Amino acid sequence: MSETERSARAQLSSDYEKIMADDYRVRWSPDNAGNREIHRERDRVLVGLTRVLPAKPLRVLDLGCGNLSILPPSIQVEVTIGVDLLMKRLIDLRACDPTPTVNGDGAHLPFREGTFDVVVMSTMMTSVLDAEIRRSVAAEVERALRPGGALVWYDMRLPNPRNHATRAIGRSELRNLFPHLHGEVRSLTVIPILARRLGRLAPAGYVALSRLPFMRSHLAGCLIKAR
Repeated sequence: MSETERSARAQLSSDYEKIMADDYRVRWSPDNAGNREIHRERDRVLVGLTRVLPAKPLRVLDLGCGNLSILPPSIQVEVTIGVDLLMKRLIDLRACDPTPTVNGDGAHLPFREGTFDVVVMSTMMTSVLDAEIRRSVAAEVERALRPGGALVWYDMRLPNPRNHATRAIGRSELRNLFPHLHGEVRSLTVIPILARRLGRLAPAGYVALSRLPFMRSHLAGCLIKAR
């Protein structure tokens, strides 16, 4: 591991401790109507995007697996393996979920080439601030995918001024990171700080705001590796 990677790991660990503070958990509570609308929209969009996946049991890698896979339940799964850089996240996960997990580095995945049918990356890559490490992670994802396999992506396209531990990834950078993957990418997710303030107006208000492209803070995609 390079000095840059060691420094990035230490910084990510420090940032994670802040992220898991009580006030952060409260902000993302499912008791908030805006948060529920965010998750409903994300799940609905991913159902549509992942219809291109084959109707057979799939080998899935969940990279940065803090909350495990965002794959729709309609997707057939043979096995899911979760990988996370931070052991604390895996300890928390293992306490409530039997999914196999690996304490590993996305830039050095411990799997053979073409091992997985699907790699899931949900709000993971925007926590990787160093451009060189981002490219290494992306190259490892492409290597671990079989030809015809898919990257299922959900992450921020707009910067979050309240979270300096992340850096947004727009469409152009996403395409550049994964040059051998091709497929549909959609913008979604009303800016969370606004969505959470909708209160009783959330069901109708969220739909209205989501129609405005500049209000959509995230990207979702299902990108297929060339055969």
